Amino acid sequence: MIVHIVLFKARSNLSAYDEALLGEAIGSLAGISSVESMTWGPDFSGRAQGFTHAAILHFADRESLQRYLDDDVHKKAVESFNQLAPERLILDYEAAPELT
Repeated sequence: MIVHIVLFKARSNLSAYDEALLGEAIGSLAGISSVESMTWGPDFSGRAQGFTHAAILHFADRESLQRYLDDDVHKKAVESFNQLAPERLILDYEAAPELT
């Protein structure tokens, strides 16, 4: 299993409307067919060093992750992220088989 973690740092001047748009863009990723599961949400702890939202997505394999990255829904979401949360930290790893 491939785990794809994205931390988003939203612009500090987002309006409530922009915040809703960011949530819609993040949530849209769950609809991509190669995504096996996804969770996401805003940080509530204040310990995220300025990162405001996170998403964790799971894929069957690296090829599934690549299909996700190439998907038009992902590309459209990235356009929104570039406007609303231009700073992001992305980490991908392959989970140990005994843990999946």
